[in-house]
Amino acid sequence: DLTNLNVYINVRIINQWGEKVYDKDNYVDEFTGEGLNDGIYFYEVYDYKYDKYFKGWLHILRGR
Repeated sequence: DLTNLNVYINVRIINQWGEKVYDKDNYVDEFTGEGLNDGIYFYEVYDYKYDKYFKGWLHILRGR
């Protein structure tokens, strides 16, 4: 869940080919996946305040 994060966050979304499709410093609940195709994407979150790095995946699937 990429919501309710502190403002010292960088969020990066990467597609299955390793291409960056989203990159935002000072992220505040802004990623909607708009303009991206259904599929699996990977996220990388870096917390500047606590010097922590997180990564995982997300699945974009819109109603048909």
